[in-house]
Amino acid sequence: SGTGTAGAVLGGALSKAAIAGIATFSNLTVNKVGTGYTLTATGASLTNATSTAFAVTPGPATKLTFTVQPSEVTAGAAISPAMQVTVQDAQGNTVTTSTASVTVAITSGPSGTLGGAWLDQVAVAGVATFGNLTISTAGTGYKLTATATGLTSSMSNAFAVNAGSASTLGFAVQPSNVAAGAPI
Repeated sequence: SGTGTAGAVLGGALSKAAIAGIATFSNLTVNKVGTGYTLTATGASLTNATSTAFAVTPGPATKLTFTVQPSEVTAGAAISPAMQVTVQDAQGNTVTTSTASVTVAITSGPSGTLGGAWLDQVAVAGVATFGNLTISTAGTGYKLTATATGLTSSMSNAFAVNAGSASTLGFAVQPSNVAAGAPI
């Protein structure tokens, strides 16, 4: 047991028999990034021992995840708030040293076009922010997928793109030449 980041889990063999007065714990793991971790060793009728403080840093980058999902939007308008895709290690910790190039694309939904100046973003401190993306066609069930070389991709939650407000009138079928007095 010990102290550290709330919700962190200490894994591995947590109980060992002492051999020649020494208990060796060679496979302990901590799943959450943080500082100020300490471990406390306890034994029957022995005085507890507390380790010096140590830090846990992220593991290697392995996956992407949408940490700010795309939300319902009007066709042609920027998705707001800005979507964020985070580079994570296998435990779900943000890999703050990552500068991975992340690309987003439509992977399901109607045949709309994903637009915006930057469909590729470089992660800053492990987070790629997409603040200017638009979708051209109204419909439901849109999903986006984020990809980056060497990392497991992530699919967003489904969201809807609504039609914009009516702003102009137009002819769906143009009139044709016709004899005077005959229906067009």
